[in-house]
Amino acid sequence: MMKKFAIVFVVMMLGSFVAEAATLVVPFFRNGIGSNVRGVISLKNTTGSDAVLTVTYTSAVDPGGPGDFTDQAPFTFALVANASQAWQPVRDENSENNGKTIQNMTIKFHSTHTNPSCCGAAKIESDVAGIAGMYAEFNDNTGSGFGHVILPQ
Repeated sequence: MMKKFAIVFVVMMLGSFVAEAATLVVPFFRNGIGSNVRGVISLKNTTGSDAVLTVTYTSAVDPGGPGDFTDQAPFTFALVANASQAWQPVRDENSENNGKTIQNMTIKFHSTHTNPSCCGAAKIESDVAGIAGMYAEFNDNTGSGFGHVILPQ
């Protein structure tokens, strides 16, 4: 009986990785313009199929006052089979290479904001499963940084 249960469990777990699509969420990122904080979103297509990714940014800078955190218009880009892509979600730098082709979040400021340092979130939807992600943040002033894995939902 336990052997049958174990086989059914393994089949169910494998089935969960063969889903039709995946959603990854970066719950918070920082990427300053005029500051030394650089946030980088990285994705890897681990499949043998091309993927179409849809990204929706949510700005944490409140243009309409406190609590005005509206989603921005989604955009799509392709990630070919077995390829990786990394980009900064707000600003462009030469070190991004082809990451500069990924659309940046639009910055809208409330009248009380004077520093164009920007924060936000990103929801990344893929038409295929097997997209792995990572968010990393670097502070050029302190030389510190961190990174964490973005797990599919």
